[in-house]
Amino acid sequence: MSKGQAILLDFVFAAFIFSIVFAAIMLSLRNIQDNLDYEEKVWRIQHAAIPAVDILVKSGGVPVDWELNPAQARIPALAGTGYGLSPVKVAALNNLDYEFVKQSLGLDGFEYKLVVQTIDGETVVSKGMREQGDFVVGTTRLAFYRGRIARVRLTVWEEENE
Repeated sequence: MSKGQAILLDFVFAAFIFSIVFAAIMLSLRNIQDNLDYEEKVWRIQHAAIPAVDILVKSGGVPVDWELNPAQARIPALAGTGYGLSPVKVAALNNLDYEFVKQSLGLDGFEYKLVVQTIDGETVVSKGMREQGDFVVGTTRLAFYRGRIARVRLTVWEEENE
């Protein structure tokens, strides 16, 4: 084998190794980008869901007596006294428009499902859409409802763009 053939063979071998290493690096970068995209979407949904469920459970709403005139509500919420949910507010929220509740809780761009269920399984409220999508975040808070412990579960996901 001549010196020129050896150099060419070395170059082809080096180019082959470089191509494999380059492909592995590009694949790793793509995987990292996909993970970052996933984490960013979940973070965005969590930062909408957590404050919304906290407002529902910890606040009486704006105005505080919104349940007396639901048409005047700006932010509907469920808190009565202490950590208790007001049965009147729960019933009034169940009758409000889905889009209004979504907008007033800061869930624009998302869909939601709200379920208030006593610890022994009685469903008090089930409002919203069926959960769907790849990025679904559920947040649960415990509160008292009519002297029993209740779970307030707000599930949020991104709207499907069609």
